[in-house]
Amino acid sequence: LDPSSPNKAKHVYSLKDDTILPPIPFPSEAVGKRFVGSYGGGWVVPADAPLKIVNLFSRAEVLLSTQQKKVRIVNQFTGPDGAPTRVRWKDPPARLGTGDQLHPLKIIFSGPPTSSSCILAAITDERDVAVCVPGHPEREWTRRRYEEDVVLDITFCNGDLYCLLGRTKQLVKCEVSLTEFGVAAFGANQWLAMPNRHMLMEGKSEPHDTYILEVRGKLVMAVRRIKGPWPRPRNIRGPFFLVFALIDAGTDEAMTHRHSYKWKEIKSFGDHALFLGPTCAKAMRLSTTDEHGDLRRNYIYYSHHNSYVEKKRGNGPKGLEKFFTSFNNDHVYYKEHESIDNVVVEGITSVEYYVKGATHSPMWLLPPNL
Repeated sequence: LDPSSPNKAKHVYSLKDDTILPPIPFPSEAVGKRFVGSYGGGWVVPADAPLKIVNLFSRAEVLLSTQQKKVRIVNQFTGPDGAPTRVRWKDPPARLGTGDQLHPLKIIFSGPPTSSSCILAAITDERDVAVCVPGHPEREWTRRRYEEDVVLDITFCNGDLYCLLGRTKQLVKCEVSLTEFGVAAFGANQWLAMPNRHMLMEGKSEPHDTYILEVRGKLVMAVRRIKGPWPRPRNIRGPFFLVFALIDAGTDEAMTHRHSYKWKEIKSFGDHALFLGPTCAKAMRLSTTDEHGDLRRNYIYYSHHNSYVEKKRGNGPKGLEKFFTSFNNDHVYYKEHESIDNVVVEGITSVEYYVKGATHSPMWLLPPNL
């Protein structure tokens, strides 16, 4: 889905049918807007204030609070070893020119937005994380900051919120719950080990190259690599994904009696496919009857930010396919299959999608069962 044009009806590309569907009329609140989140059934979140969740098919709306004035911010300090040393609370600093609005870069849902137990989490433009309850505009966002660090990605997994930090390369598990007053609040932090640092952090990378998401009840990290000092995966040319799952390694009886975790590299999602992009990281279960057109199990489908498409001029590299051009030729839609030799190889195939000429990033949308 590319929402960036000013037209009131939008085209979407269906992987299952391998076709461009008839234009979908957009609610006026969603026309020409940057989308920062989505949920199954056609729910999207346009970024501009006042924040609201809009269903592109039913036209239903859920309002969100945008206020920051009374929000309490938790500043989390870390020591050299990455362990938290102290926590303090303070009022948010004044932000001249932005009023009291929250400016999210990405929003995720713990459940259906119409559910009373749903909690939203957002990465803000200040690169901290905030949570709130949808449907109650008077209930403000609660924010947590990690001093001298930035939040790269967030996801809910088994009811907990996970934050991937960019500067210190750490993963934080945050307890988030509803108070007796129905307000979303942060609980304790747990600092988790990261996958092999050599594999993740060295070599050439690009913006939005690391994602965290839940797959079959486990936390998964997908990292897109271009090249590095390590040997390339066998039979794969060009960019590729390394994928890790967080595994419970049991309890430490001698020390803390707490569960410990370790990362395991995986080569298959089984009957799932992953859909990744700057504002979306989702896993979708597919049956054998669902595999039609370009839709396949154990595939990664990912969209790139529009700044990346400047490299894609002319005919582009081998495997590049133009599948749609807008009526005024402003937007051109491409997909590019990663090159894999025609041999049986254990691994994951990834397919890239992008829109040349788009103002905002294309995003994935899971529609209702029509």
